[in-house]
Amino acid sequence: MLDQILVPLEGSALAECVLPHAKAIAQAVGAQLLLLHVVEQGNSGRSPQVDPLNWYLRKVEAQSYMDQMSRQWQQSNLAITNVLLEGPPAERVVEYAHDHDVDLVVLSNQSQSGVAQKVIWQIGKSIMLVRAEWPTGNQPDEMGYGRILLPLDGSLRAESVLPIATRLAQYHQAELLLAHIIARPEMVSRHSPTAEDTALREKITGRNLAAATHYLEQLQQRLPPETKTRLLVSDNVITSLHDLIEQEKVDLLILSAHGHSGGSQRPYGNVATNFITYGLVPLLIMQDMSSPKTGSLTAGSASRSSGQAMGGQTFANANYAH
Repeated sequence: MLDQILVPLEGSALAECVLPHAKAIAQAVGAQLLLLHVVEQGNSGRSPQVDPLNWYLRKVEAQSYMDQMSRQWQQSNLAITNVLLEGPPAERVVEYAHDHDVDLVVLSNQSQSGVAQKVIWQIGKSIMLVRAEWPTGNQPDEMGYGRILLPLDGSLRAESVLPIATRLAQYHQAELLLAHIIARPEMVSRHSPTAEDTALREKITGRNLAAATHYLEQLQQRLPPETKTRLLVSDNVITSLHDLIEQEKVDLLILSAHGHSGGSQRPYGNVATNFITYGLVPLLIMQDMSSPKTGSLTAGSASRSSGQAMGGQTFANANYAH
């Protein structure tokens, strides 16, 4: 499932806010934590030369910092490895993740160096994005999730996230909420819709609603009985997901990087991209496309997942584009 979890650290409180979440995921799946710090070469670009003594002191300080981070979790029974590298931070994080076949990279959405944003769009791996806040006191060592939301669109890509979502919910004794949102078809017209247009729209919506209801009923039969489902009809799927997160007080949002309409041209589909940019809760995105360096699919074949739901149902839900 997840064997190695990479946590890039830069020595700032903004970056360290991810640590309780990384620990919560690692404990649930039995993964090894790789704490990575990159000592950037040069002097912030102001001088091409490096003072050897200054460089040595920076490396010693970085090693001491990493040792301190790992000592905090000595009683957690987690497998923790410190990794200290040199060079451009974003490039080294991406290279290490691919060279060591890392399964998940945990990042803060803010950092002093701006490395996180570069890594998010270049990594081609599953990521967890934690919303950073300036610390107001001691950072909690333990992180628990009370409610986990997993949106589904009927595709195998989206369903590939179910194992990790179920595992996290069971370990943290959290409520797992599966949401499927039916998008009302858009009627292209320069004028007000006619009665015929409205009837056609309602017919398509009703057809999709019936198919989605059957889909969720089938899906729930092979999931833990405490799993909850929500089926909504909306003019805007992404807006409805934001509203649902607020209404249900969701602690963790889990997404597949792409849904049934997602292509391979971008690392994330529309829904994942929106929540990377505008989401307000911790976000776990499982990458379903091939890694740009390994070329292997990480969660099923794209050809199997383009709009085909469990049991052969097809969803005419084109507006729901992961």
